[in-house]
Amino acid sequence: MDNQRNSWIAGVVVLLIIIVGGVYLWRSNANPGNSTATTTPSGSTMMLPYGRTTLGIDQEGVFRGITIRPLSVAEDSRCGAGVQCIQAGTVRVVVRSDLGAGSSRQDTVALGSTTPVSTFTISLISVEPSAKAGAKIADKDYRFTFEVHQNGDGSGLEGKG
Repeated sequence: MDNQRNSWIAGVVVLLIIIVGGVYLWRSNANPGNSTATTTPSGSTMMLPYGRTTLGIDQEGVFRGITIRPLSVAEDSRCGAGVQCIQAGTVRVVVRSDLGAGSSRQDTVALGSTTPVSTFTISLISVEPSAKAGAKIADKDYRFTFEVHQNGDGSGLEGKG
């Protein structure tokens, strides 16, 4: 009788640990914030919370209802460090957006601007590395920080139910 009771108690304790751990992980991933693309060993990309994510060319940022992928740099006219320029210049990136409904589209997103895509907004927040006078940046070296939100209050949390 004691062995059966001890086994039952041990089972309940293990179950509680699993539940508490699951709730902790779920809550830490449900809040919007800064993220980077996370690729699993199998090569699939994990779903990110709405908010910021940093991606390279051909890397995917997978969010609930939308997947974004920067395809190419359409323009990088930023003024290089140590060079006096008349204009600061900009970066424009061609981004493919795949929507949960199976539709896909391409948009050119400029640094500091916001692009509406269906019920989402995509903003290009920053681009690395910084421009250097006389040096061309290879596509593979670019890192783009995007901010993705579902339209509404900007939290990206509406409709999650």
